[in-house]
Amino acid sequence: MREIAVRPVLWTALAIAVVIAIVVGAVLALLHGGGLAPGGERLQFTYQAGLDAPGLSSAPQDELRRERQRKTARLQSAGWVDQKQGIAHIPIGDAMDLLVARRAQEAKP
Repeated sequence: MREIAVRPVLWTALAIAVVIAIVVGAVLALLHGGGLAPGGERLQFTYQAGLDAPGLSSAPQDELRRERQRKTARLQSAGWVDQKQGIAHIPIGDAMDLLVARRAQEAKP
């Protein structure tokens, strides 16, 4: 049975530690040079990043049915998204018909 040579294992461990220290130092230097704080503060959103979805529930069937009805009503209706900017939504079927007509018109030579 061979014994493990301790000296090469120690040199390898030292080399790994040095490489890790160099990489961490380089990342911190890049963050500092780019004007970014090394903490998590730079990851905070300046806007609301929530999802418009029902919450968790033990029996969400009623909430799911209401949510699907709300989305279906939105897809089948017309109305303003932003009236000041002139952005509206139209029924999905009409939107698909307009898109097909536009693509057909673009395809004509």
